[in-house]
Amino acid sequence: MHPYLLLSLYCGYKFDILNQTLFFDKEQIALTKKELLFLDLLIKNSKRAVKYDEFSNYVWDGYMSEDALRSIVRELRKKMSKQSIKNISGIGYQINLAG
Repeated sequence: MHPYLLLSLYCGYKFDILNQTLFFDKEQIALTKKELLFLDLLIKNSKRAVKYDEFSNYVWDGYMSEDALRSIVRELRKKMSKQSIKNISGIGYQINLAG
C-alpha cells in the first residue's frame, strides 16, 4: 500500500483509493458492492454534501428507496463509526474526513 493512495477518514479509518478498499489498523474491512459505491461517491465529493438523487443514480442506477439508503448508511456506520457519515438534513450525506 502506498501512503499517498490512502485517504484518512474519521477515527483512524483509511480508504485505499486505487484498490477501493477500506482499512482500520491495517485490517481490511469487507464492504458490499453498494456500500463501496456509496463510500466511493462520498469520498469523491468529500468537500460537499452528496444529494439523495446522486446516490440514486450512482449506487442504484436510478431507483432507490429511502429504506435502502438508510440501510446502507446504517451498515457503513456499524463498520466504521457513527460519526463517519454526516446526514445533511434535506440534502444528503457527507463523509467526515480526519481532521
